[in-house]
Amino acid sequence: MEDGEELGRGGFGTVWLQRCRKGPKEGQLRAVKSIRCSGGAVSPSSECVRELEAIDKFSQLPYHHCFVQSFGWYETSDTVFVVMEYFEHGDLQQFLGSLQFMHHHRFAHRDLKPQNILVQTLGPRRTSVGAGTPGYMAPEAQGIFTPGDMSISRSERAAYIYAVDIWAVGIIALRMVSNAGAFDSSEDFFTYVVAGRPFCLPETTNSASPEFKDFVHRPLAPSAPQRITAEAALQHTWVLSRTSDTIESDTDSESIAAGNSIS
Repeated sequence: MEDGEELGRGGFGTVWLQRCRKGPKEGQLRAVKSIRCSGGAVSPSSECVRELEAIDKFSQLPYHHCFVQSFGWYETSDTVFVVMEYFEHGDLQQFLGSLQFMHHHRFAHRDLKPQNILVQTLGPRRTSVGAGTPGYMAPEAQGIFTPGDMSISRSERAAYIYAVDIWAVGIIALRMVSNAGAFDSSEDFFTYVVAGRPFCLPETTNSASPEFKDFVHRPLAPSAPQRITAEAALQHTWVLSRTSDTIESDTDSESIAAGNSIS
């Protein structure tokens, strides 16, 4: 194998493109994620172990339709390298279904963003999403809470860990439809969460469907306990109006489908 370009980088590792140089698979591409383990690969951190558990589970046959498949991993003294399928077009398809699977099995992704959602086949429309765009992290993940949530204990807050993923779903949906973020500045973000400023959709969503406008507010509730679950989101009118095979649009600017990548 020959190392190629860096495909992405996040809080849990770096993904590289590799090309087979010789043998029966010559020319084939794969993605390899390197995960630094603080305790070393022999005695990895709990976060590293948890990620490998998720990769192992969701690479099994029942999940092949909506998760990136892993072919296994190898390790050095301080790094684990996970070998995965490579998707050339960078799949939003079946995204919420994948998230529901993870939450049902008590796994939270915690790092959802466009770079972690891979496209298996291209639909009739594409939108521009800037790589590395900030703003996908839920307020509680940044230590920012509504006044009502400040009284919730740390252990009670832990029960809403999956709400971090749901917040990111809302931001991703909004960006795919409007090509805009949810907040113009950190001050807007802070006043929305802490001061209770009403959430205003960007002007680029003016022609979007009422169903979309209703949907996008639900994952972006400032308080984690108030956010829609992945299971409930799958039953929302706007999500049900999406086809399972193509990325469709209610307006000229609206374009999203459901997909997933393991962290």
